[in-house]
Amino acid sequence: MMPLGCMISGFVGEIQFNIMVLYLYYLMQPIIFHKYFINFLLFLKTDVALFVLFQMLLP
Repeated sequence: MMPLGCMISGFVGEIQFNIMVLYLYYLMQPIIFHKYFINFLLFLKTDVALFVLFQMLLP
């Protein structure tokens, strides 16, 4: 079991990361986002890239 402080800090960090991802998503134009950013994520082929992609797709 992780300490409660670590759990809370990790949860807050995840929320801040999701907000940053959504902010970048809304800043980009849809055409640019789908044409280049998705290809960039597929090019990385990392867990982080897949995590961001799923965060974008999920409501």
